[in-house]
Amino acid sequence: GLGLISSRLTVEGPIVRNRSSYLIGGRFAYPNWLVKATDNISLQNSSASFRDFTGRIFHTINDNNYLTASAYHGYDDFQLATDSVFSWSTTNFSLKWDHTFHEKRFSTLTFSNSNYSSEVHSVSEIEGFTYLNSIRNASVKFELTHVLADESKLITGAESNATLLEPGKKTPADEYENVVPENMQDQRSLESPVFIQWDKDVSDKWSVSAGFRYGYFIRFGKENIYTFDYTRMEGRYPSIADTIPHGSGEIIQRYSGLEPRISVRYLINPSSSVKASYYRGFQYMHLISNTSSTTPQDYWLTSGPYLKPQTGDQYSLGFFQNLHENRYELSLEGFYKNIT
Repeated sequence: GLGLISSRLTVEGPIVRNRSSYLIGGRFAYPNWLVKATDNISLQNSSASFRDFTGRIFHTINDNNYLTASAYHGYDDFQLATDSVFSWSTTNFSLKWDHTFHEKRFSTLTFSNSNYSSEVHSVSEIEGFTYLNSIRNASVKFELTHVLADESKLITGAESNATLLEPGKKTPADEYENVVPENMQDQRSLESPVFIQWDKDVSDKWSVSAGFRYGYFIRFGKENIYTFDYTRMEGRYPSIADTIPHGSGEIIQRYSGLEPRISVRYLINPSSSVKASYYRGFQYMHLISNTSSTTPQDYWLTSGPYLKPQTGDQYSLGFFQNLHENRYELSLEGFYKNIT
Protein backbone atom coordinates (compact mmCIF):
# COMPACT_ATOMS: atom_id res chain seq x y z
CA GLY A 1 0.00 0.00 0.00
CA LEU A 2 1.36 3.41 -1.03
CA GLY A 3 -0.06 6.71 0.22
CA LEU A 4 0.68 10.40 0.35
CA ILE A 5 1.52 10.35 4.07
CA SER A 6 2.06 6.65 4.87
CA SER A 7 2.89 3.34 3.22
CA ARG A 8 2.90 -0.32 4.23
CA LEU A 9 4.32 -3.63 2.99
CA THR A 10 3.70 -7.23 4.08
CA VAL A 11 5.41 -10.31 2.64
CA GLU A 12 4.71 -13.92 3.57
CA GLY A 13 5.63 -17.31 2.17
CA PRO A 14 7.11 -20.74 2.88
CA ILE A 15 10.57 -21.44 4.26
CA VAL A 16 10.32 -25.23 4.03
CA ARG A 17 7.16 -26.25 2.20
CA ASN A 18 4.53 -27.78 4.49
CA ARG A 19 6.87 -27.35 7.50
CA SER A 20 7.61 -23.69 8.13
CA SER A 21 6.65 -20.25 6.87
CA TYR A 22 7.38 -16.59 7.52
CA LEU A 23 5.54 -13.28 7.62
CA ILE A 24 7.25 -9.88 7.74
CA GLY A 25 5.68 -6.48 7.46
CA GLY A 26 6.23 -2.81 8.10
CA ARG A 27 4.47 0.54 8.09
CA PHE A 28 5.88 4.05 8.10
CA ALA A 29 4.50 7.57 7.89
CA TYR A 30 5.98 10.74 6.38
CA PRO A 31 3.51 13.58 7.01
CA ASN A 32 6.11 16.32 7.53
CA TRP A 33 6.13 17.52 3.90
CA LEU A 34 2.38 18.11 4.16
CA VAL A 35 2.59 19.76 7.60
CA LYS A 36 5.32 22.17 6.52
CA ALA A 37 3.52 23.03 3.27
CA THR A 38 0.78 24.91 5.13
CA ASP A 39 0.66 28.65 5.80
CA ASN A 40 0.26 28.08 9.53
CA ILE A 41 3.49 29.08 11.29
CA SER A 42 2.82 26.73 14.22
CA LEU A 43 2.40 23.77 11.91
CA GLN A 44 5.50 24.69 9.95
CA ASN A 45 7.46 24.38 13.20
CA SER A 46 5.91 20.99 13.97
CA SER A 47 6.82 17.47 12.92
CA ALA A 48 5.65 13.88 13.32
CA SER A 49 6.77 10.40 12.33
CA PHE A 50 5.72 6.81 12.83
CA ARG A 51 7.10 3.40 11.94
CA ASP A 52 6.67 -0.19 13.00
CA PHE A 53 7.94 -3.58 11.90
CA THR A 54 6.68 -7.06 12.67
CA GLY A 55 7.88 -10.57 11.88
CA ARG A 56 6.67 -14.07 12.56
CA ILE A 57 7.95 -17.58 11.83
CA PHE A 58 5.75 -20.69 12.05
CA HIS A 59 7.45 -24.08 12.24
CA THR A 60 5.94 -27.57 12.41
CA ILE A 61 8.24 -29.96 14.26
CA ASN A 62 5.82 -32.89 13.88
CA ASP A 63 2.10 -33.54 14.13
CA ASN A 64 2.13 -32.84 17.89
CA ASN A 65 4.56 -29.92 18.20
CA TYR A 66 4.50 -26.43 16.71
CA LEU A 67 6.74 -23.41 17.26
CA THR A 68 5.86 -19.76 16.67
CA ALA A 69 8.41 -16.95 17.00
CA SER A 70 7.18 -13.34 16.85
CA ALA A 71 8.91 -9.96 17.00
CA TYR A 72 7.66 -6.38 16.89
CA HIS A 73 9.20 -2.91 16.98
CA GLY A 74 7.32 0.37 16.89
CA TYR A 75 8.41 3.99 17.23
CA ASP A 76 6.60 7.29 16.92
CA ASP A 77 7.32 10.89 17.85
CA PHE A 78 5.95 14.37 17.38
CA GLN A 79 6.90 17.99 18.01
CA LEU A 80 3.99 20.44 18.10
CA ALA A 81 5.43 23.95 17.73
CA THR A 82 7.43 23.59 20.96
CA ASP A 83 11.05 23.07 21.91
CA SER A 84 10.38 19.45 22.98
CA VAL A 85 10.09 16.22 21.00
CA PHE A 86 7.88 13.51 22.54
CA SER A 87 8.57 9.92 21.52
CA TRP A 88 7.51 6.36 22.35
CA SER A 89 9.20 3.06 21.52
CA THR A 90 8.11 -0.57 21.94
CA THR A 91 10.10 -3.73 21.17
CA ASN A 92 8.62 -7.18 21.83
CA PHE A 93 9.68 -10.78 21.24
CA SER A 94 7.95 -14.07 22.00
CA LEU A 95 8.49 -17.79 21.41
CA LYS A 96 5.52 -20.15 21.76
CA TRP A 97 5.55 -23.95 21.80
CA ASP A 98 2.23 -25.75 21.28
CA HIS A 99 2.27 -29.44 22.22
CA THR A 100 -0.52 -32.02 21.87
CA PHE A 101 -0.36 -35.01 24.22
CA HIS A 102 -3.49 -36.52 22.68
CA GLU A 103 -6.78 -35.21 21.32
CA LYS A 104 -8.07 -34.24 24.79
CA ARG A 105 -4.94 -32.80 26.35
CA PHE A 106 -2.66 -30.10 24.99
CA SER A 107 -0.37 -27.39 26.32
CA THR A 108 1.19 -24.04 25.42
CA LEU A 109 4.54 -22.77 26.71
CA THR A 110 5.39 -19.13 25.99
CA PHE A 111 8.55 -17.12 26.59
CA SER A 112 8.32 -13.38 25.99
CA ASN A 113 10.27 -10.20 26.43
CA SER A 114 9.09 -6.60 26.04
CA ASN A 115 10.72 -3.19 26.26
CA TYR A 116 8.71 0.04 26.40
CA SER A 117 10.06 3.55 26.78
CA SER A 118 8.84 7.12 26.48
CA GLU A 119 11.10 10.14 26.13
CA VAL A 120 10.92 13.91 26.24
CA HIS A 121 13.80 15.44 24.30
CA SER A 122 14.22 19.17 24.89
CA VAL A 123 15.99 20.99 22.08
CA SER A 124 15.92 24.30 23.94
CA GLU A 125 18.86 26.56 23.21
CA ILE A 126 19.06 27.43 26.90
CA GLU A 127 18.65 24.07 28.65
CA GLY A 128 18.56 20.92 26.56
CA PHE A 129 17.93 17.52 28.12
CA THR A 130 16.39 14.07 27.59
CA TYR A 131 13.90 12.59 30.07
CA LEU A 132 13.34 8.80 29.96
CA ASN A 133 10.73 6.50 31.50
CA SER A 134 10.89 2.79 30.63
CA ILE A 135 9.58 -0.69 31.45
CA ARG A 136 11.45 -3.93 30.73
CA ASN A 137 9.59 -7.20 31.20
CA ALA A 138 10.51 -10.87 30.80
CA SER A 139 7.95 -13.62 31.34
CA VAL A 140 7.30 -17.33 31.00
CA LYS A 141 3.81 -18.87 30.95
CA PHE A 142 2.62 -22.50 30.85
CA GLU A 143 -0.99 -23.43 30.14
CA LEU A 144 -2.46 -26.96 30.13
CA THR A 145 -5.92 -27.75 28.74
CA HIS A 146 -7.85 -30.96 29.54
CA VAL A 147 -11.06 -31.98 27.79
CA LEU A 148 -12.84 -34.08 30.43
CA ALA A 149 -15.06 -37.11 29.98
CA ASP A 150 -18.27 -35.08 30.28
CA GLU A 151 -16.98 -32.74 27.50
CA SER A 152 -16.24 -29.98 29.96
CA LYS A 153 -12.89 -28.22 29.75
CA LEU A 154 -10.33 -27.63 32.49
CA ILE A 155 -7.56 -25.08 31.95
CA THR A 156 -4.68 -24.78 34.43
CA GLY A 157 -1.47 -22.85 34.30
CA ALA A 158 1.22 -20.74 35.91
CA GLU A 159 3.36 -17.81 34.87
CA SER A 160 6.11 -15.58 36.14
CA ASN A 161 6.74 -11.96 35.13
CA ALA A 162 9.90 -10.07 36.05
CA THR A 163 9.85 -6.30 35.59
CA LEU A 164 12.57 -3.66 35.67
CA LEU A 165 11.09 -0.17 35.86
CA GLU A 166 12.92 3.09 35.24
CA PRO A 167 10.58 5.67 36.84
CA GLY A 168 12.52 8.63 35.50
CA LYS A 169 15.96 9.66 34.27
CA LYS A 170 16.94 13.16 33.18
CA THR A 171 20.15 13.53 31.19
CA PRO A 172 21.50 16.97 30.18
CA ALA A 173 22.63 17.55 26.64
CA ASP A 174 26.41 17.61 26.41
CA GLU A 175 26.70 21.35 25.88
CA TYR A 176 24.38 22.42 28.71
CA GLU A 177 26.09 22.37 32.11
CA ASN A 178 23.28 24.34 33.79
CA VAL A 179 20.90 21.35 33.65
CA VAL A 180 21.12 19.16 36.75
CA PRO A 181 20.99 15.40 35.98
CA GLU A 182 18.40 13.34 37.87
CA ASN A 183 17.98 9.57 38.09
CA MET A 184 15.22 8.00 40.16
CA GLN A 185 15.96 4.55 41.57
CA ASP A 186 15.07 1.58 39.40
CA GLN A 187 12.19 -0.54 40.70
CA ARG A 188 12.34 -4.35 40.41
CA SER A 189 9.39 -6.68 40.85
CA LEU A 190 8.29 -10.27 40.24
CA GLU A 191 4.69 -11.42 39.82
CA SER A 192 4.03 -15.19 39.83
CA PRO A 193 0.36 -16.17 39.53
CA VAL A 194 -1.26 -19.60 39.13
CA PHE A 195 -4.73 -20.08 37.66
CA ILE A 196 -7.44 -22.64 36.95
CA GLN A 197 -10.63 -22.38 34.88
CA TRP A 198 -13.50 -24.82 34.31
CA ASP A 199 -15.88 -24.52 31.34
CA LYS A 200 -19.03 -26.64 31.30
CA ASP A 201 -22.33 -26.89 29.42
CA VAL A 202 -24.55 -27.84 32.36
CA SER A 203 -27.61 -28.42 30.18
CA ASP A 204 -29.03 -27.41 26.83
CA LYS A 205 -29.90 -24.03 28.34
CA TRP A 206 -27.19 -23.37 30.92
CA SER A 207 -23.40 -23.08 30.64
CA VAL A 208 -20.87 -21.87 33.17
CA SER A 209 -17.24 -20.81 33.23
CA ALA A 210 -15.62 -20.50 36.64
CA GLY A 211 -12.12 -20.24 38.01
CA PHE A 212 -9.64 -18.25 40.01
CA ARG A 213 -6.20 -16.76 39.74
CA TYR A 214 -3.91 -16.46 42.74
CA GLY A 215 -1.26 -13.79 42.35
CA TYR A 216 1.92 -13.40 44.37
CA PHE A 217 3.88 -10.18 43.96
CA ILE A 218 7.21 -9.11 45.41
CA ARG A 219 9.25 -5.95 45.04
CA PHE A 220 12.94 -6.44 45.64
CA GLY A 221 16.24 -4.55 45.70
CA LYS A 222 18.73 -3.18 45.04
CA GLU A 223 16.96 0.00 46.25
CA ASN A 224 16.88 2.52 49.09
CA ILE A 225 13.50 3.02 50.80
CA TYR A 226 12.91 6.25 52.72
CA THR A 227 10.88 6.93 55.85
CA PHE A 228 9.37 10.39 56.23
CA ASP A 229 8.79 12.92 58.97
CA TYR A 230 5.44 14.60 58.31
CA THR A 231 5.92 17.04 61.18
CA ARG A 232 8.71 18.76 59.25
CA MET A 233 7.52 19.73 55.81
CA GLU A 234 9.89 21.00 53.13
CA GLY A 235 7.50 22.95 50.98
CA ARG A 236 4.88 20.46 49.73
CA TYR A 237 6.84 17.41 50.82
CA PRO A 238 7.73 15.78 54.14
CA SER A 239 11.37 15.62 55.12
CA ILE A 240 13.26 12.32 54.93
CA ALA A 241 13.65 10.82 58.41
CA ASP A 242 15.73 7.75 57.55
CA THR A 243 17.05 5.67 54.65
CA ILE A 244 16.64 1.89 54.68
CA PRO A 245 18.99 0.21 52.17
CA HIS A 246 17.94 -3.07 50.53
CA GLY A 247 20.58 -5.17 48.84
CA SER A 248 20.35 -6.89 45.48
CA GLY A 249 17.55 -9.47 45.55
CA GLU A 250 16.38 -8.51 49.06
CA ILE A 251 12.59 -8.44 49.38
CA ILE A 252 11.19 -4.97 50.07
CA GLN A 253 7.43 -5.70 50.00
CA ARG A 254 5.10 -8.65 49.38
CA TYR A 255 1.50 -8.66 48.16
CA SER A 256 -0.82 -11.51 47.22
CA GLY A 257 -4.49 -12.03 46.49
CA LEU A 258 -7.12 -14.36 45.14
CA GLU A 259 -8.90 -13.31 41.94
CA PRO A 260 -12.13 -15.32 41.48
CA ARG A 261 -14.20 -15.12 38.30
CA ILE A 262 -17.42 -16.71 37.10
CA SER A 263 -19.67 -16.24 34.09
CA VAL A 264 -23.04 -17.88 33.42
CA ARG A 265 -25.00 -18.07 30.17
CA TYR A 266 -28.70 -18.91 29.82
CA LEU A 267 -29.96 -19.77 26.34
CA ILE A 268 -33.52 -18.46 25.95
CA ASN A 269 -33.77 -19.93 22.45
CA PRO A 270 -31.23 -20.79 19.72
CA SER A 271 -30.78 -17.09 18.87
CA SER A 272 -31.23 -15.35 22.26
CA SER A 273 -29.23 -15.55 25.46
CA VAL A 274 -28.56 -13.81 28.75
CA LYS A 275 -25.06 -13.65 30.24
CA ALA A 276 -23.91 -12.60 33.71
CA SER A 277 -20.41 -12.46 35.18
CA TYR A 278 -18.30 -11.42 38.15
CA TYR A 279 -14.56 -10.77 38.17
CA ARG A 280 -12.00 -9.56 40.70
CA GLY A 281 -8.55 -8.39 39.66
CA PHE A 282 -5.39 -6.92 41.18
CA GLN A 283 -3.11 -4.48 39.39
CA TYR A 284 0.41 -4.02 40.70
CA MET A 285 1.64 -1.48 38.12
CA HIS A 286 0.32 2.08 38.43
CA LEU A 287 -0.12 4.56 35.60
CA ILE A 288 0.72 8.11 36.73
CA SER A 289 -0.82 10.77 34.48
CA ASN A 290 0.45 14.36 34.64
CA THR A 291 -2.51 16.69 35.11
CA SER A 292 -0.55 19.84 35.99
CA SER A 293 1.11 20.41 32.59
CA THR A 294 0.43 19.76 28.93
CA THR A 295 2.92 16.92 28.45
CA PRO A 296 1.33 13.88 26.79
CA GLN A 297 3.69 11.47 28.55
CA ASP A 298 2.43 8.91 31.06
CA TYR A 299 4.64 7.46 33.76
CA TRP A 300 4.63 4.18 35.65
CA LEU A 301 5.37 3.10 39.21
CA THR A 302 5.19 -0.33 40.81
CA SER A 303 3.52 -1.23 44.10
CA GLY A 304 5.63 -1.03 47.23
CA PRO A 305 5.67 0.09 50.87
CA TYR A 306 3.70 3.31 50.18
CA LEU A 307 1.72 2.34 47.09
CA LYS A 308 -0.62 -0.63 47.46
CA PRO A 309 -2.02 -2.69 44.54
CA GLN A 310 -5.28 -1.59 42.99
CA THR A 311 -8.26 -3.92 43.45
CA GLY A 312 -11.22 -4.04 41.09
CA ASP A 313 -14.55 -5.91 41.36
CA GLN A 314 -16.75 -5.93 38.27
CA TYR A 315 -20.29 -7.27 37.80
CA SER A 316 -21.93 -7.43 34.38
CA LEU A 317 -25.24 -8.48 32.86
CA GLY A 318 -26.11 -8.61 29.17
CA PHE A 319 -28.74 -9.69 26.65
CA PHE A 320 -27.65 -11.04 23.25
CA GLN A 321 -29.82 -11.54 20.16
CA ASN A 322 -28.72 -13.03 16.85
CA LEU A 323 -30.63 -11.96 13.73
CA HIS A 324 -31.02 -13.19 10.15
CA GLU A 325 -29.46 -16.63 10.60
CA ASN A 326 -26.67 -15.32 12.83
CA ARG A 327 -25.49 -12.72 10.31
CA TYR A 328 -26.05 -9.93 12.85
CA GLU A 329 -25.77 -9.77 16.61
CA LEU A 330 -27.54 -7.25 18.82
CA SER A 331 -26.39 -6.89 22.43
CA LEU A 332 -27.22 -4.75 25.43
CA GLU A 333 -24.85 -4.88 28.39
CA GLY A 334 -24.37 -3.08 31.67
CA PHE A 335 -21.72 -3.32 34.34
CA TYR A 336 -20.95 -2.09 37.83
CA LYS A 337 -17.30 -1.67 38.83
CA ASN A 338 -15.74 -0.84 42.17
CA ILE A 339 -12.04 0.11 42.26
CA THR A 340 -9.99 0.54 45.42
